[in-house]
Amino acid sequence: MAKIKHIALSTQDVDKTAAFYVNVFGMKEIARIDSPNARGYYLSDGDLNLAILNFKNDAVAGVERGKEWSGIHHIGFQAAAPTASRSTCPRPAGWGPRASARRASARSG
Repeated sequence: MAKIKHIALSTQDVDKTAAFYVNVFGMKEIARIDSPNARGYYLSDGDLNLAILNFKNDAVAGVERGKEWSGIHHIGFQAAAPTASRSTCPRPAGWGPRASARRASARSG
């Protein structure tokens, strides 16, 4: 069964947002990001990872909402057999992983 393992939030105040999840829910900071495309925090409760991000440009944030938008940016699932999940889960036109988001994440190191 697939499980939600990652949620990314886009926010204008990464410090305040991360502090909320740490102080209220006891999440632990596992990494910080400050790349040319985004800055923020990666938090975890030991099972779920939460990315608190402030995107620096609209291309990486996604032109559909832009860098000024705040809210859930994306959700990541872990599946036992990703290939099987892809074949049984139809995608609407234009839906799928964005190369720009993968590049921003990869640069965060």
